[in-house]
Amino acid sequence: MAKAFDDNERKLIKNKLKEGALLFIQQQGVRKTSVDELVKYANISKGAFYLFYTSKELLFFDTIIDYHKKLEKEFLNAINKHTNNITVDTLTDIISDLLINNKPYFVSIFVNSDVEYLNRKLPQEVLSKHVDDDVMLANELLNFIPESKSIDTKVFAGALRAAFLTILTRKQLEQIFTMKFSSL
Repeated sequence: MAKAFDDNERKLIKNKLKEGALLFIQQQGVRKTSVDELVKYANISKGAFYLFYTSKELLFFDTIIDYHKKLEKEFLNAINKHTNNITVDTLTDIISDLLINNKPYFVSIFVNSDVEYLNRKLPQEVLSKHVDDDVMLANELLNFIPESKSIDTKVFAGALRAAFLTILTRKQLEQIFTMKFSSL
């Protein structure tokens, strides 16, 4: 009978799985990555994988959430440096800098349509929790903006998400509009 993992082993294995997931996201995307590749990277059995995650999609989402939290910290630190003069331009610059500094990650999850894929594959409660976390971040951001008490936090979170996605897909949008309007 196989021995159970102790707490330290579990932590090390989970970190190795997430490290592999982040690497595979950038190299080939979620869909093209198999559980076999992930377990080989983490040096565990396939059965052991399922002790940690019920699906590869949950591992990838967990990895994306960890990265998202890292970016949130960077974002809030950058905002804190501008507490006295937050403007739309400042906010846009901060978001743009984050995107540029993390471009390989963002390009891989959006070019491979991994976000859409995960939205289809993950349980609704997992996705809803992520949206709730975005609303909490938006609420923190609103604390930096004078006279923001009348702003609906959920709407603001949605607007931030839309702005973020628009910046990420700017080139594709420019190509579409250039093609559409050049034919008029």
